[in-house]
Amino acid sequence: VETYAGERLHNGKMRCPFHNERTASFTVYKNNTFYCFGCGVSGDVFEFVKQLHNVNFSQAVIRLNNDFGLGLPLTGSYDRAEHLKQQKLRKEKRIVEEQARKKADDEYWLWLDRVMYLEKILKI
Repeated sequence: VETYAGERLHNGKMRCPFHNERTASFTVYKNNTFYCFGCGVSGDVFEFVKQLHNVNFSQAVIRLNNDFGLGLPLTGSYDRAEHLKQQKLRKEKRIVEEQARKKADDEYWLWLDRVMYLEKILKI
């Protein structure tokens, strides 16, 4: 909600995007719900996007997905098993890439030690 509403001003509150106010009375809580002490509007992140952009729930989900790159499938049916499989593959790929970086790093330090050893022997 904070991403859309703006920065916190005073005591964690911000100016409400739903009514004109001079004193910040809009609060976003840690569980991503909000409440305005000025106009009484409240809800979760979906309700916030619905009201802020005057859209329905589906459009709010699409907007959040696009704005925050959530990677939710918006067409066809959702296959949880396929999603978990893809998630596992991405994790495995990250692990392999990290191992390759570590191996390259270890090889670099090994060669640097050898070069320094040779320089010491040859007193270059």
